[in-house]
Amino acid sequence: MIETAAPSTSKEKPVNSSNTIKKGRKVKYDEVQKSNSEVGFFGEKAVLNFEKEKLKRYPDLAEKVEHVSVKQGDGLGYDILSFDEEGREVFIEVKTTTQGKDAPFYISDNEVDFALKHSDNYVLYRIYNVQNILESKDKIEFFKVNGDRFQGISLSPVKYRALI
Repeated sequence: MIETAAPSTSKEKPVNSSNTIKKGRKVKYDEVQKSNSEVGFFGEKAVLNFEKEKLKRYPDLAEKVEHVSVKQGDGLGYDILSFDEEGREVFIEVKTTTQGKDAPFYISDNEVDFALKHSDNYVLYRIYNVQNILESKDKIEFFKVNGDRFQGISLSPVKYRALI
């Protein structure tokens, strides 16, 4: 895996939806969901292996690295439990895309809340260009955002919850 620098804070402004012209499209949501799940799982496994390899000088810690989104289920606010060299817990969220480094990504309210509450030991791994990796066996490219930098991420709401 090759770590790169995180992009600078986004200056992107939310689109004013009332002035935007909309076009219809047909989407096969089940296929999109399946593909996104496979890409996401690939990224999580890559980070899981990277974290274990990083801790191989500390076999007791490497053995405790856990893919919590698989073993305990989604919804905890992070995907992987790892450790630093002193044995402190590190909560890792993984966001993976087939697109480039600057592509936006989705993150849940729960994940944002968890990141802010655990900023001292939280890391978001952003893996990108996965399609290139799958097709050519290139090295995985990623950058990390530590929890203390999380408040600098530009967040835009993308859906509403309605109750009637």
